[in-house]
Amino acid sequence: MKILDIESKQTNYNLFGNPSGGLFLRTDKVIYPNIKQLYEAAFGKFWTVNMIDFSGDKLGFKTLPDVPSRMFKLNNGYQSIMDSGVVNLYVDLAKCTTNIELSMAYLYIAQNESIHATSYSEGLIQMFGSKAEEVIDIVYTDPIIKTRLESEMDYADKLDKTNMMSIFRVVVSTYLLEHTKFPFSFFVTFSINKAYGNAINGFSMLLKKIAEDEMDIHYPVNAEVIKIMIREGIVDKDEAIEFITELAKEIESSEIKWNEYLLKDGPIPGYNKEIGEHFIKYQTSKALRDVGIKTYIVESNDTIQWFNHYRNIANQVVSQQEMKSNQYQKGILKNDLSRFDKDEK
Repeated sequence: MKILDIESKQTNYNLFGNPSGGLFLRTDKVIYPNIKQLYEAAFGKFWTVNMIDFSGDKLGFKTLPDVPSRMFKLNNGYQSIMDSGVVNLYVDLAKCTTNIELSMAYLYIAQNESIHATSYSEGLIQMFGSKAEEVIDIVYTDPIIKTRLESEMDYADKLDKTNMMSIFRVVVSTYLLEHTKFPFSFFVTFSINKAYGNAINGFSMLLKKIAEDEMDIHYPVNAEVIKIMIREGIVDKDEAIEFITELAKEIESSEIKWNEYLLKDGPIPGYNKEIGEHFIKYQTSKALRDVGIKTYIVESNDTIQWFNHYRNIANQVVSQQEMKSNQYQKGILKNDLSRFDKDEK
């Protein structure tokens, strides 16, 4: 593949086509404005881990009982490696596209995911010091995590850049990963923080920033790609819908088992087996409906409403002196979650 073909003008701006001459990144050939708008919206959310204050988490974590301590380590050890895998996945998808705005979106998301992946490590280092490696390396020793990772990477490992259905499978598996698995992971950490007096406030703030990226930009981009591929006949509609539905059911089932594994030593205040299972089913149902697939509806409840309020940084009112930087920057907030940790009367 050439870095850029200057002998012949590109005429194909379709979503995918495995370009042989690279892409001339220009803004006068926008085919899918919704994707361009999502890409542009991402810039207003840019952040780095240095903007997060973990100073209270080191002592706070030591106050956690064994059950939430185990949950936290499993959950965030898994997330740190999964986000690393997603970086490589988005880079591969960017190489498949002949569409300029999708290429820019996927490359930006890849960079964004690299910030996510390294942020987990940085946060764990500040919490555990030299013992952070033990938490991060849990992915090599815990058999359930290993099995979970292997199943999730299967479609990506088999990506055929010349086969539209192969590309579609990777896009769908990424979409469901970010629409079902990642939000549930955020929910677990938020629940621990709420249940134990903001013991891991810094990590909760980190996941608020990551959740904003994933739920406002990443999976909406892939939802748009899925709908376009079906609408334009890039993939067979019936085959595509069948694949999405079956994979969603598989992921829902695997997440319910993961929920049970996290809770094998018992529940914590505000989070038990039934609460976790409802959250997973709600996210899966919503993922299907968001790409136009009519399916069973799992109703929202107090837990879902609390999660959406808790994760939404816009709901926080933070004063100038509560920020790590002396200069105001959009979306850069220090941790001040206590007002949301009190049950409403």
